[in-house]
Amino acid sequence: MPNIGSTPFSEATFLDLAKVAERDTLRQKITPLVSKVRALVRYFFQHEDKYVDLETDAKESGVAFYAFEAETPTRWNGFLRMAISVLRNERALAIFVAKRGNPPDLRLLTADEGAELKELCAVLKPLEAATKVLEGQAPKALGSVYLPTLEGLGVSLRSPNLSLPDELKTDREPSLRSADLRDTPKLVRSWLAADLVRIRPLKGGKRVCQTRAADFGCPIKRENTQT
Repeated sequence: MPNIGSTPFSEATFLDLAKVAERDTLRQKITPLVSKVRALVRYFFQHEDKYVDLETDAKESGVAFYAFEAETPTRWNGFLRMAISVLRNERALAIFVAKRGNPPDLRLLTADEGAELKELCAVLKPLEAATKVLEGQAPKALGSVYLPTLEGLGVSLRSPNLSLPDELKTDREPSLRSADLRDTPKLVRSWLAADLVRIRPLKGGKRVCQTRAADFGCPIKRENTQT
């Protein structure tokens, strides 16, 4: 945050203030959903018996069960993996609650929250793909790949259609229209696209954005959970 009291406002200062305001708006909008997803996964990691019941009930009902993925402190990719695992278990969670009731400290996603989370996953998918491209590069080759990868990421984020992660695709819904995104996924998309403009290649760095999911609350650390 610039020191407003000691120097006159410059164009850079106004840009910094705008960035802080955008970040705070994004945090305010996305934190409730992000926190709810984390709390849901944390509940089952902390209640191993309920986790076993969830898997058992799903398999007895002929419904697929997927192990929840714990969030790691990466730049959004850990949250994306966790969010996908929650969405893939929507039917299993519904069966669990129908058979055993809803524990007071377990809050499932509403239909609207689930749809919003799916849109957020579509927004974050290109970020994960770009990260994997850079992670696979040797240090000497990274310089020639870095900027083209960022350009490709920018094109994906600005595309009129966002492809869903493979795990969430269906024949009827392989992608989402960017124009139809809800406010929060749309805001995340705009922020990440703007983030690309602010990035400068770092020596040995492979990052594709400056924002982390951890900026919106504490991530679930694998060492603090039971799986």
